[in-house]
Amino acid sequence: MALVGDFLDATVIERQRRTELSAQFDWLEDRCGSDARGEDST
Repeated sequence: MALVGDFLDATVIERQRRTELSAQFDWLEDRCGSDARGEDST
């Protein structure tokens, strides 16, 4: 049973991290503009 609990914990943590990272990228996109050009773009 501990293995299942560990697996579920890891899944929840992974989803939470993905959600937080997505929110950070959304914030960054809003701050920098939505065109998302790289440094090499002219």
